[in-house]
Amino acid sequence: MGESYFIFTTMLQIDKNKLSELLKNFNRLTGIKICVFDESGKEIACEPKNYCAFCQYVRSSAAGAAKCEECDKNGFDICKRTKEPYRYTCHMGLTECVAPLLHRGECVGYLMIGQTSGSRPRDGLLLQKADEYSLSYDKLKNYCSLIEFSEDEKISAAISIMEACAGYLYLNNYVHGVDSIGTKIDNYIVSNLRSDLSVNSLCSALKLSRVNLYSSVSNAFGTTPAEYIKRCRLDEACRLLRVTDMKITEIADRVGISDYNYFSKLFKKTYNVSPREYRKDS
Repeated sequence: MGESYFIFTTMLQIDKNKLSELLKNFNRLTGIKICVFDESGKEIACEPKNYCAFCQYVRSSAAGAAKCEECDKNGFDICKRTKEPYRYTCHMGLTECVAPLLHRGECVGYLMIGQTSGSRPRDGLLLQKADEYSLSYDKLKNYCSLIEFSEDEKISAAISIMEACAGYLYLNNYVHGVDSIGTKIDNYIVSNLRSDLSVNSLCSALKLSRVNLYSSVSNAFGTTPAEYIKRCRLDEACRLLRVTDMKITEIADRVGISDYNYFSKLFKKTYNVSPREYRKDS
């Protein structure tokens, strides 16, 4: 909810050509598949674009595809919770790793590498999965033999490079595609939540006309200045509710909404829970 949602919506505005080239370079260097996903787990870009023959065959089974999706979701969930890269072995015995794309400490997407391993899956596992997913054991074993396996040190090195790529995507605005004016507006609002953030005050502080302010906010964040300010204030309120023991009245004041009753009503209208309930469930 909150900030992550808005970064997710603007994430779709990334320069896909530049992103594609970055992923191609990673794949050329490591020989390992790499993908970018948005916060909801939807694939944004991938290199190579297709699954390996082994994974394609596993996913040809409804049960196999469901288990693959379950593994991905579990990886995303753990990564989002810990905000750290998460390496694991999938249900088919292959190594995968997910790294978070972070914006202001919040997970707004994921980088994933996978379909490799330091050793081939055991025949017993393949036999078990062939039976479980109604697949041909012989085909499964044949496709497995086509996978290019990597030494564990190479996989670890690829994970380190993937972490660097995650930072590079954010630092170079690949993640949320906000232009320089949008970035300045965002930085000013976030740094001055307790202050007067009227349109006139923003125009004065940022030296923008009203037309330019509205246009810039709309292009960068897909909404109006007033709506974006409200969202930033509520995003910060959510963060403070999660990570501090501040009184809710203090939090409301900290984010620039001094009227506690109004803050509570606005919060519940936006998130369908009260600030107190949100803190309890976080």
